[in-house]
Amino acid sequence: MAELGIVRCGAQARYQHVGTDERHRGCGLASHLLGVAAQWAAAWNAHDVDAVTGWYAAGASHRMASGNTYTGSAAIRDMVTRALVGYPDLGF
Repeated sequence: MAELGIVRCGAQARYQHVGTDERHRGCGLASHLLGVAAQWAAAWNAHDVDAVTGWYAAGASHRMASGNTYTGSAAIRDMVTRALVGYPDLGF
């Protein structure tokens, strides 16, 4: 972690290994994680229960900031459905 720093990639700043060659910046783990986050947010923003729950393994657990924990596909699907119905303007 000590070797991670913020680098400039065009108009954006990203975390990257500070020793990364300038030509390869923006193509590493940081860019991958930003892409994953964008896809995850897009699934929620589309209010697509199948797309959101597709991110979870069959035996996964999802722990909310409130401390509530949902384990297994059915429980996670119910939680996602309730969230999307309860917050129709939900977006990331």
